[in-house]
Amino acid sequence: MKTKKYPFVTCSKEPESNIIYVEYAENLKVDMKIAKELVASRLDFAENQKHYVVIDVSNVKQFTSEAKKYLQSKDAGLKDILAAAFIASNNVAA
Repeated sequence: MKTKKYPFVTCSKEPESNIIYVEYAENLKVDMKIAKELVASRLDFAENQKHYVVIDVSNVKQFTSEAKKYLQSKDAGLKDILAAAFIASNNVAA
């Protein structure tokens, strides 16, 4: 399995797979700056190829409305994502 740890997220995938597994850092408070870093990290790991993504957002403690809007934008947070599944174990993440 290929895994790369970034400042706010860890990305993993099986060889020859286009499914990326993403786990956010503990107690993460996502503002616009961090949202942009999360997207840049995912795109770097995916090597700018289209992919599926499974994101564990259980560790997220807060999203600013600006960051949430950015992450839900087709040309920003959703860039190159074919489909996504989210894992959430708390109300904030859900």
